[in-house]
Amino acid sequence: EQGNFVTKLKVPSEKGGPPRTIYTVQEALSIRIDLGPDLFNCEQRKLPSGGPMRLSNKLPKDTHNVAELVSGRKRISVSEGVTHIAELNQVIERLDNERDALIALHQHIRNRISQGVDSDFQQYEERAMIHSIIEAPEKRLDLELLSKELQLGQRQVSELIDEVRAKLQRQISQRAGHVIVTPENSDLYWWLGDYKK
Repeated sequence: EQGNFVTKLKVPSEKGGPPRTIYTVQEALSIRIDLGPDLFNCEQRKLPSGGPMRLSNKLPKDTHNVAELVSGRKRISVSEGVTHIAELNQVIERLDNERDALIALHQHIRNRISQGVDSDFQQYEERAMIHSIIEAPEKRLDLELLSKELQLGQRQVSELIDEVRAKLQRQISQRAGHVIVTPENSDLYWWLGDYKK
């Protein structure tokens, strides 16, 4: 109720006595939890709004025909509805299986990275920074938040960035088989944020 997921309504009891409390759901959402040895992800996703045709640009192509068949109709027969639901369930199952395989691969990679982090980065602060990058490598690292979590000043965070940058560059060079020289503001390190700018 505090998260606006449900609303509470008091209604008189049909048989006398104190009023009944009824909770009604206000939002349609999906809750996903992925859990493993090197994995914890809990995500709440709001389901898209709109009718079948409005949803069609977000749906897999093999479900467009279902959206077209039910669009604009307030009622459909039970037999037709069951057929559509069975078809959609098959698509959902296929997508879930693909997602499960992706999550499993993700976990294998995380496990292998974790072993490297422990051996290649000796300081706790370095490991904390690397794990923050691993959590969301597609996003720029929030160095302000990291500095608060680690209780480090700006100079200490700058030194930490330099250390992590140097070690990552050595790793990239070793993997590529040759030396890589880049300026400090190179996009090679874009996920380290812009704390020094």
